[in-house]
Amino acid sequence: MSRPVRAVRAVQRGWRPMTGSGAVVVAAWVAGCSHPHASGDAPATAFDRSRPPVLGPPATLVLPTITRRVLPNGLQLAIVERHNLPLADFILVARTGTEADAADKAGVSTLAANLLTRGTASRSATAIAEQEALLGVSLDARSSWDQTTIGLHTTVVQLDSALALFADVALHPAFAADEVERAKQLRATQLIELSDQAPFVASRAFDVILYGGESPYGRPTLGTERSIAAITRQNLVASYTAAFQPRNCVLIAVGDVNADDVERRAPCSATGHRHAPVWRQAERPPRWRPPCGRGRRTAR
Repeated sequence: MSRPVRAVRAVQRGWRPMTGSGAVVVAAWVAGCSHPHASGDAPATAFDRSRPPVLGPPATLVLPTITRRVLPNGLQLAIVERHNLPLADFILVARTGTEADAADKAGVSTLAANLLTRGTASRSATAIAEQEALLGVSLDARSSWDQTTIGLHTTVVQLDSALALFADVALHPAFAADEVERAKQLRATQLIELSDQAPFVASRAFDVILYGGESPYGRPTLGTERSIAAITRQNLVASYTAAFQPRNCVLIAVGDVNADDVERRAPCSATGHRHAPVWRQAERPPRWRPPCGRGRRTAR
């Protein structure tokens, strides 16, 4: 006899009909569960699916107040104070992107943006990464068709040191020869890898079909293998210098900051040079010090 058959017969031999009070309890429980109002819920009303539901009034949209100021050197400030969390975000927006790249230097803007965090006049790429990790901040730079941005996310307790690092990256990129060569090799490898991905190939073809190959919007923002190989350090410096002019930039600050304090931290240029940086060139960012003592928090 097979095992399943023996198991069935064992159950049959052990089964006994329930009698007495146990049967009454089980019958009452089954009857209660089957009753439509046993749970106390009211019967559901029929939903008319032939007509759409009536929408309620739209929620009131309350936008935060934006404080706008213009410094004497032309740099625009846009500040939104939100003091619910001790965090702050700063974005320096240069209103120039890859549409300004020459046809034979496609990708120079994105390459220059990548190199902004790869070393300054006083910090190496490793030193920037180490200080970013030590402070617990996020620092990045990127370029798209119409803009190049440098972004900083930090807690206000580290605001002084974080802004010193932010200013150093924005004002004094080194474009060191070894970093330039490394960035070009990484970009060439990236382009080779992306060329095997159908969505990337389709996107490039779509831009050429839509805008035309001669349009800046028809050229790839990452460049091509030929254009990246032709880019020199001088091209990168020229791209950065042309984009990050005070009158071409907007500094956006959002978070637990004060508008007057942000304006004080972004003083106008005192050099009078037409290529003056966004901040005063004479004011080098202070050397990093441990976040202790006074002056750690932004003024109210």
